[in-house]
Amino acid sequence: MATLREAIRTVSADRSTRTIQTMIQIESVATVSPSFRRVTAVGDGLAAYTDPMPADAFRLFPAPAGLPGDGSGGAETSRAFTVRTFDPAANRLTFDVHVHDGGLAGRWLDGLGGGESVRIIGMRVEFVPGADGDGTAHLNGDAGVGDADVGDAGVGDAGVGASEGQRAAGAGRSGGGTDGETGPLILAADLSGLPAVAAILAALPSARPAIAVISGAAAGDRPLLPARPGDDVRWVPAGGLVDAVRALPRPGNAATAWIGAEASEVRQIRRVVLGELGVRRPQLRAAAYWKRGASFDEMDADTTRRYTEAVAAGRDITDPAVLEDLGLG
Repeated sequence: MATLREAIRTVSADRSTRTIQTMIQIESVATVSPSFRRVTAVGDGLAAYTDPMPADAFRLFPAPAGLPGDGSGGAETSRAFTVRTFDPAANRLTFDVHVHDGGLAGRWLDGLGGGESVRIIGMRVEFVPGADGDGTAHLNGDAGVGDADVGDAGVGDAGVGASEGQRAAGAGRSGGGTDGETGPLILAADLSGLPAVAAILAALPSARPAIAVISGAAAGDRPLLPARPGDDVRWVPAGGLVDAVRALPRPGNAATAWIGAEASEVRQIRRVVLGELGVRRPQLRAAAYWKRGASFDEMDADTTRRYTEAVAAGRDITDPAVLEDLGLG
């Protein structure tokens, strides 16, 4: 069976020649919790999104000319979000926006009345789940919890493939998928990664155990995670994510781990997960969703510079391990 990183690489390669660049129309914006607002959008170009995976990410450009920059030199501004649900019959997707004081995304949402068209580019694969009994992963439009906002500044969002990505998602009882499928899944995130965690949990087979550690959420944000019998969900104060992960029982090398939070915390948690919890490196996905002391545009510019330098140096930027290192700085 493929490891998580191998599966991500396979799906990414399959999507690389099918980048989705399309306009979507905003249908509605609704407050779903103290920290998140849910956006529903439709677009004919989403018909190309044929192999949805949980926590898939896309770039959204809030207006034809972008939002005003925040000190990045006037470049077109975008934000990255995660697909929470997708309805292929209606070409409709939903995603949640983490709204905080001074955020550009929140100001953009405040100006929406419905019907606006915005440009997106995607989809970048962030997770490949195990299969349900039929050998396919699912990301459907009937989940009852929050859609995901991602502040990740990674570049090179890939397009969408079909058959190969779906084959890479096969797992568990059908005999495909990722190594560690029978072990627990550890999910660690702050508010920036909470909606992605919700998307991943909603896609997991019911028999797959998960341990989720979430920091900084209000009590009203907690229903955004789907209630799954047997899961161990730990809510901790902001700033407590690293210590909370360190306190987890050692799951053994059959476990898989996914991390999405502030860059410095992600680096620390990655060391804990690999060195103290015994998770194997090929079974780890770690992503910096924001960086303390830097705006998203500054983080984007810095990440783009590192990617450019990596390409010039001949590094294999299709390797998820290389991309992870570049994204974490």
